Amino acid sequence: MGFNSTVELSSRKRGLHWRTIFGPGVALAVIALAMVAAVGTVDASLSPHHLTFLQLLTPDPIAAAWTMALLGTSEGVAIAIVIVVVVLGVQLTADRYSPRIIDIFIRDRMNALVLALFLGSIVFTIWMSTEIKPDYVPYYGVFFAIGLAIVDFAVLLPYVRYMFQIMRGEAIIDGIRGRAAHAIAAAAANPNRQVHHRHEVREAISQLVDIALGSIQEGDTEVALAALHCLRHLVCDEYLPRKTKFEKKWMTVGHEDMPGASDQTIIQVDRTNTWLEHSILASFVDLMGETPAFRKEIIHAIAITTRDMGRQAVRHGDPELLDLVLRFFNTYFRASMNQRAPTFAYAVMNEYRRFASDSIEEAPDLSLRVAEHMLRYGRAFDAAGMPFIIGTAAEDVSTLVQEMAKHDPDRALLLTASLAQALAEMAPHSQPVSLNGILKAVIKLALWALAESRNEITAPLCVALLKVRADAVENALGRMESTTEKVFWEVSDRVVAYDWVEDGLRELIPILRTRLFEVGAPDRNATPRLKGAPPAKAASTSRP
Repeated sequence: MGFNSTVELSSRKRGLHWRTIFGPGVALAVIALAMVAAVGTVDASLSPHHLTFLQLLTPDPIAAAWTMALLGTSEGVAIAIVIVVVVLGVQLTADRYSPRIIDIFIRDRMNALVLALFLGSIVFTIWMSTEIKPDYVPYYGVFFAIGLAIVDFAVLLPYVRYMFQIMRGEAIIDGIRGRAAHAIAAAAANPNRQVHHRHEVREAISQLVDIALGSIQEGDTEVALAALHCLRHLVCDEYLPRKTKFEKKWMTVGHEDMPGASDQTIIQVDRTNTWLEHSILASFVDLMGETPAFRKEIIHAIAITTRDMGRQAVRHGDPELLDLVLRFFNTYFRASMNQRAPTFAYAVMNEYRRFASDSIEEAPDLSLRVAEHMLRYGRAFDAAGMPFIIGTAAEDVSTLVQEMAKHDPDRALLLTASLAQALAEMAPHSQPVSLNGILKAVIKLALWALAESRNEITAPLCVALLKVRADAVENALGRMESTTEKVFWEVSDRVVAYDWVEDGLRELIPILRTRLFEVGAPDRNATPRLKGAPPAKAASTSRP
């Protein structure tokens, strides 16, 4: 969508919003005037002096003076209500989200317009009161003052409604999104104003992060998610498609643009042209630190946004941003580990794997890097006393192997070697829980390779399986043979049980047993034999 189309769409939405807010107030004023006309017509017809309706509404000097006094007093009370509503709205919103939100109310044109209308009406009414004489009434001024009072009272209740609507987090976020999108589009269209618009975008990002943080702390998950989705929209839909239009002065920032960043970070983002992306991703790490362990949806939103930024980097050929996305995915793992929140790692790992899967054709080497990081951090979680993560990491790498084999068999072999090496290194000393997770992932991949006749994948996996105690392998195979329920018997993010394999693969388990015995026959004389495998003597001459 172009800049002009964006402005036109925003104008339409704004016009519709104004009609929705002030339409009921105008209708109420029209109804009140219609009632005055109807009642006044009846009173005029019943008047003993046979007055017309216009004569009935024409005040004498005394009536005009009292009318002006009443109007001034009423408008003073009305503007007091307006001020109380504004102060209350600003205070409540700032306390809930951030004091930075005050800037939104200050710059809101509706607030300035309503306050100016009431103040102008009061000043005009006072001035007209001085023109009324015992024998003279400035009718045009009096009627105009009455008209202003009618407008004031017609606006009052809708304005109160408007204030409480714009205090809602979703409305504030929508307003910030519109201003930031406009600033990005304007900066791309006008290079001479890019520094000015950069400050506007920076301020919008800070406000959105403040809203997300305040909402997380208050337990308002919906608003926090709305702020995160808004950040995703701004960077993925508005900024990155236009990034090539921004000049070096947009990309060169200082500590005022990235408060708290080190000198090395400033130098790095200036070199890689990633200050905006780095600011958003760094704020995600801060938000993770404030997110309770049971608010996994926040982490899902963060991981999805990071994944979409990586997709944009691949699509637009931005290697610096791609590297930054990988580094922050790894930082999310470290943050999850430091908080001892393995549920965060599940969400991050799932989107990490999806990112690599979606980029297999455009960036095949990416899968190798992602697989290496997932296995490494999975083992780090195991060392930190959270052994279940390594099983999830192995499942995801196994999935990458299967998808990579369709496009690049050589890289699929490299992924297989990484997974097999991880199992072989963990086999001698890992605790049963973590070993069981990676063991079942390797067995599933081996069954898939047997079904697809991928002997080059099956062979290194069988060698790695032989590094594990035979009874552990047999126990895992037995559970897979007996598990026919696909869905795990507890609710989990992955849904599918680790022990479940498809019917066609389950039927290959005896073949895998035989293959393992054949590969390891020379070395298994002193170890328990796999259930159902051929006798050692019968297979003693077999070789891999």
